[in-house]
Amino acid sequence: MAIRSVDLVLCCEEKLMHICKLTVNNYRSLKDFSIKLKPTTLIIGENNIGKTNLLSALSLILNNEIVSYKNRGLSLVDFNYDTLQDFKKSVANIAINPEEINFPSIIIESTFTDFQNDDEEALVSEWYEDETYKTATLKYEFYCKLLNKEKWVKSVRESLPELNYKLEPEEQEKLYQLRVDSVELPVQDYKYKIEAGLGRVKPDSFQLAPIKIDFLDALRDAKTELSSSRENRLLYRILNNRNDDEYTNIKSSADNLNKSINGDENALSTIKGNITELLGVLSLETETNKNNINFSFSNLNLSELLKKISLEYGDKPITIENNGLGRNNLLYMALVLSHIQSKADTPDFRLVAIEEPEAHISPILQKHFAESVTSNGFFNDKSNRQIILTSHSTHISSHLDLESTVVIFNNNGKLDSHYLLDGIANNAAGKRTKNYLKKWLNATNSIMFLSRRVIFVEGIAEQILIPKFFEMHFGFKPEKMNCQIVNVNGVAFRNFLEIVNNGYFIKSTVITDSDSEKKTKDRATNLKKDFDSEHIKICISQATTFEKDLISANSTGVGKTKIKNAIKNTRPNKSKEPEVEAKFKRKLITQDIFELIDEHKSEFAFDLLSELERNNDFTIPPYIIDAFNFVAGDIK
Repeated sequence: MAIRSVDLVLCCEEKLMHICKLTVNNYRSLKDFSIKLKPTTLIIGENNIGKTNLLSALSLILNNEIVSYKNRGLSLVDFNYDTLQDFKKSVANIAINPEEINFPSIIIESTFTDFQNDDEEALVSEWYEDETYKTATLKYEFYCKLLNKEKWVKSVRESLPELNYKLEPEEQEKLYQLRVDSVELPVQDYKYKIEAGLGRVKPDSFQLAPIKIDFLDALRDAKTELSSSRENRLLYRILNNRNDDEYTNIKSSADNLNKSINGDENALSTIKGNITELLGVLSLETETNKNNINFSFSNLNLSELLKKISLEYGDKPITIENNGLGRNNLLYMALVLSHIQSKADTPDFRLVAIEEPEAHISPILQKHFAESVTSNGFFNDKSNRQIILTSHSTHISSHLDLESTVVIFNNNGKLDSHYLLDGIANNAAGKRTKNYLKKWLNATNSIMFLSRRVIFVEGIAEQILIPKFFEMHFGFKPEKMNCQIVNVNGVAFRNFLEIVNNGYFIKSTVITDSDSEKKTKDRATNLKKDFDSEHIKICISQATTFEKDLISANSTGVGKTKIKNAIKNTRPNKSKEPEVEAKFKRKLITQDIFELIDEHKSEFAFDLLSELERNNDFTIPPYIIDAFNFVAGDIK
């Protein structure tokens, strides 16, 4: 289903009841994290940044009706590591009074808003956050229920290895760490509670039932879940979730089947007669027990019938077991989403959370899925469903509305979030920036949101050579430190830097030409003046262009030879001319050599890269070194 970008904007801006804010404390990687959510939200970010934990946290608050049921009771591994270590250190430290020690709690709080009708207001009637009645909150807390925490601390301290101040400092440190490691959080004495609203009312199960989440996690085993042979399988749970009266014909057919096997003219009737005859010989008939037998299908109730149903897919249907992973994953998602559609008339709140929908499907299908699942008519007119997608796929992220795309990133050791277009003004300049980003944040450039560091370059030549220069300078490839090279295909750096400058605070550097001999000679210096900061550094070539700086820095020695060899490959006929050969018999004159490659920059870059692959004897221009050192931070 292809849709226009304007359709996505309308879908995202349409008001409906949704969770507008989620706050998470001490849950796994989310120590102190808060994020705004929209009716349709795409969450992107690098691996292991916390996207899965965010959706898992939501499933602790909301009712899991169909998929990925999660027990609301937690274990030790669900606590944030740093929080757990702080607690253990406070217990091990005898200088801290037992009554001053805080036992950590896991707290997850969701804020609902935009209630559109009486049914939705009834759902949250006791959960309002304040007297404006515009927002309502639901809070999950996993907390320690020990009545005498001070006694517990004293008891644990008595069992810890004793400190010995006569030891050498290094040995004392090892002993202290042993004391810390010996402390265990009494998670067996924890329990959970759910509270709501300003008055912290305790909703009962009846009140919580209409608040639902359908969580399609990334580790879904589509082949297994699409079989209904067991009660814990997805297909069975969805089939069994319908009312019995919707299966009247199936139950009637089962009754007719039982009648058929007891008919007079079939093999079963003959076998039944033979058994009855033999029973007459072998047993006694009494007034209360006659030797009559019948055949029947055992457990031919509706529940057992549903377990026998299987799915087939395609114009030449084959079993699920023989399908490819991609086809089964699409079928899995379609099955869950069809269930959501069927519940459209139910006055409840339902959040659809899909983690990594790109799993096992091609880039074309990823694009199609992204456009379809967020379109106005996907669920149908009556379905007010909040949608959250998380993804690593640039094919998905580049085809969803940027207004509703939020990136989670590491901001100096603390998790932070930023909507891509937040902070960009709504004036004429801001609108031009937004339109540019919507057009050019394609599957290649969107990789900047899956990175920790970004080097922006302006052309194909830089995109070819900068990664090799980086490897020559540091001894490893930029990908090792999750640094990506983003080619903006021109000099429109401002549009990308606006995102970084307004909240996506990752180390970013620009490698750009000075254009000192052009009418745009002030462009680079103005860019530096406007954007140089703690997070951004603009690095400008000394000569007019990137290529001229390369030539100038390698006008003699081995670097000169590499440039000569590269040009021989780029311009084999031209390089044989006597006047051209003469240019390489002396120190290189930058302008003379540049004229040979001016119309062949990308070819020259490829040929120079081939030369650099043989050995690294080449001088990297200083402004590029500055860019590398800035973006690498403390990695030298």
